[in-house]
This record gives sequence, structure tokens and C-alpha cells, in this order.
Amino acid sequence: MKPTDAFAANRAAWNARVPLHVRSQFYDVEGFVVGRNSLDALEVELLGDVRGKRILHLQCHFGQDTLSLARMGAEVTGLDISEAAIDEARKLTERCGLSGHGRRAAGSGRRWSLDQGKACRADVRAPRVPEFF
Repeated sequence: MKPTDAFAANRAAWNARVPLHVRSQFYDVEGFVVGRNSLDALEVELLGDVRGKRILHLQCHFGQDTLSLARMGAEVTGLDISEAAIDEARKLTERCGLSGHGRRAAGSGRRWSLDQGKACRADVRAPRVPEFF
């Protein structure tokens, strides 16, 4: 399988998962909308005080951790392979009243200056990420 085929298959798989995840009890979207922080205690401890920091959140999925960081005072950008996830992240941003507190991108030529980065499931490879920096 060519790398471009693997990339497309991975994107399609994540696009298919998004609606299932948004509706699942595991992600508890309604609890999140009313204020639940999706980061666990260890993540919060390791990240420290993020107020005023610029953070890039790789593999942001549909944005709960990204928006949790925004609620904690960070200027945060979420990056994900899935366009469906980015669309849901934008909707979730609106529902949480956080418009203007972060950015989410499925792909862009923009260059950012960052203080910190956060990634989960780092075994998934994201080709061409350097073009974002």
C-alpha cells in the first residue's frame, strides 16, 4: 500500500468514527458542553498552567481536549486528519460559547509560533506536519 493510500484510508476511517464518537456515552458531549474538563488529572499536572500559552493540539479529534485547554486559558489550535472531526469541533466550539478562543484546522499553510504541544495516540503518523510550523 502506498503512503498516500494509507493516509486516505486512515482519514476515511476517522471520518466514519466521528459521528459514533459524538453520540457515545464515553465522550459525554452534553456533560462537556456544561463544563466538564476532558483532560485527566495527569495531563493537567504535566501541562501545568497553560494560561496565555499558545498550544498546538495534534490529533484533536472533535475538540474536547482542545476546548478544555481553551477553557483553562490557552490560545489553542487543534489539528486533525479528519474533516468530519474538524466540522464537529467547530460546532462544539459554538455550543460551548468558546468562539474566538481557538482554531481548528484539517490542513493549512499557516505558520504558528507555539509555547507547547499536546498529542495523544502518537503512534499514528501525520505526514507533512512540519509545513504547519
